[in-house]
Amino acid sequence: VIVIGVPILLIWEGVIFVFSIQQFLLPRPTVILGTFLDTYPRLVASAWGTFQNAFWGFAIGCTAGVLFGMVAARFISFSRALLPIAIGLNAIPIIALAPIFNNWFGALSPTSKIAIVVMLTFFPAMISTVRGLTSAEPLQLELMRSYAASSQDTFRRLRFPMALPYIFSALKLATTLSMIGAIVSEYFGGSTAGLGFRIRDDAGLFKYPEAWAAILMASLGGILFY
Repeated sequence: VIVIGVPILLIWEGVIFVFSIQQFLLPRPTVILGTFLDTYPRLVASAWGTFQNAFWGFAIGCTAGVLFGMVAARFISFSRALLPIAIGLNAIPIIALAPIFNNWFGALSPTSKIAIVVMLTFFPAMISTVRGLTSAEPLQLELMRSYAASSQDTFRRLRFPMALPYIFSALKLATTLSMIGAIVSEYFGGSTAGLGFRIRDDAGLFKYPEAWAAILMASLGGILFY
């Protein structure tokens, strides 16, 4: 990370200096870092509110997705009919959902932000669980039947262990999706303490170093969550 990251930051700094790029287009990394250190307490407070919405949405969405995926995998025809619907719903952009959810649950309520994160994380968890539970090969299933294994034993000793890599891959993906969902949802109303509101407000007031500092904090939060 250091070998790749440091040269990129140096090139970034050099390009802005050589071509005299204005700060409102792209601030220098040193300016962003200085602003980040100056506003660190405020950014931490904003990030904490956003992270709570992301975490609870992640926990609810992924848990429901895994449980629903287990049920869907048990009934193959049902899961085949459900997957196209799930993929279609998952393709709905966040900017279309955020105003609707704010209207349903209240713009100032964290419930609307958590609901958006649940929507974003539920379907990847469900789809990955179904694919993992149905990934067992026919020879493996035949071997379990030859040992007179019940459906519960086959699930516990074969299907679920094979599904774990799929489930954990979905959980990793959901960590970043939950942060994105929580931040974007704050653009359309809610507490003034969130990172999404902070980025929108600072950019609207042409305080671009402050906006980039908030973006840096959001990136650090996403990395830690991942």
